[in-house]
Amino acid sequence: IAVLRSDRNASFAGEHPEYYYDLSAFWSFLSQSTGFEHRLISDAELARGLGNSASVLILPWATCLDQDQRQAIREFLRAGNSVIATG
Repeated sequence: IAVLRSDRNASFAGEHPEYYYDLSAFWSFLSQSTGFEHRLISDAELARGLGNSASVLILPWATCLDQDQRQAIREFLRAGNSVIATG
């Protein structure tokens, strides 16, 4: 499982970017507590593409994705993987 921890999206939380980071931490905790291998990924990592490094991508409150990130998500899905997008 790859969980996006996006500084770009956190900046849209106004005076409280920690609210966004709390969402990423929640998904990370949930993955860990259920026994799934997971890692947090940055905006840049998502834009470069995930290849076969994960089979599930979690996008908590991902309201601001650039073109490279959107393309990487499309390729991830075309490869038969899953995406959970919230917010």
